[in-house]
Amino acid sequence: MQLSGKVRRGLTVFCASTLVACAGRATNPGQMDLTAACRTAAGGETRIIATLRNATPEHVSVVAGAVLGTDERLAFALSLRVRRAGATALEEYVFSDPRYAGVAGRLDPWRLEMAAGAAAIFDVEARHFLAPTSGRRFDAAEPRVVSVRFRGQDPGSPWPGLGLGRPWTGVVESEPLDMPRACEIARASGL
Repeated sequence: MQLSGKVRRGLTVFCASTLVACAGRATNPGQMDLTAACRTAAGGETRIIATLRNATPEHVSVVAGAVLGTDERLAFALSLRVRRAGATALEEYVFSDPRYAGVAGRLDPWRLEMAAGAAAIFDVEARHFLAPTSGRRFDAAEPRVVSVRFRGQDPGSPWPGLGLGRPWTGVVESEPLDMPRACEIARASGL
């Protein structure tokens, strides 16, 4: 498996040609596929790992978020759907890196070109998700069931004739994770 990664101050993105199995797998043959896992570091920081895989037979273009002028990547396409212990209602948390809460200036689309079978792995701090209705940050220590969502937007075609992939739009959601239990199991396993 060929794996390359770039660390972007709290957001690590890897692109891989094959996918390693992980917890919370949702399989959509012939479509995009999203898996989710979590891990808690010894210092207590919890990270959410979402793997978007192109399970279509063709090359696709996906917008994962935005790129700042400093080349920082913001994964706005990711969100969490959360069900608290004992509750029936779902709460949505959107990606919102607190270091860039009031970005002024130009934001370019963060476009991923994904060949058939390719994967993009997003490794994001759990506290980078915010409930827009309450303004609360996601607290990974509270017991709850969490699904990760990826919302693909049309990247447009600013460079016609370059042979880029077909734009992929839609929403894909992972199987639920039981947090913080799933993160603790991953930590105990050395993941």
